[in-house]
Amino acid sequence: MPHEPTFLLVTLTINAVFSAVSGALLIALASPIGRLGDLPEVLVASVGVSLLSFAAFVGAAARRDPVDRGAALIITVADFAWVVAAAAIIAVPDTMRAGGKAVLGALSAFVLVLGLAEAKALRSHQAVDTGAVREGTAPTA
Repeated sequence: MPHEPTFLLVTLTINAVFSAVSGALLIALASPIGRLGDLPEVLVASVGVSLLSFAAFVGAAARRDPVDRGAALIITVADFAWVVAAAAIIAVPDTMRAGGKAVLGALSAFVLVLGLAEAKALRSHQAVDTGAVREGTAPTA
């Protein structure tokens, strides 16, 4: 029987689908996307392949019953690392054209939202597992 949908399961599933679609689009449209950002087509396609691999990892973590929280933590950290790397690329002059930076910024904003949602879901799971009450304190013995 499949496990009950939880906030963590939902966020991981959205992440897997978003990563798979983004990866497939980067591969299929590597040439026009490369021109938009003034990037080599092979680099764009390689990022797409990496995103497909990431999507498979995220999907596998989400399919576990219960959800693999260790993998979910790795995924969350990877999301935040993506956002930091994208911000650095956007901030450095002449790394890519303005159109490419705008697209990267928009995608990274969505990844940031996913990462924040995953972090919140992980904290909620931790509070439930430790028996912490709503105020965030552990029960007394």
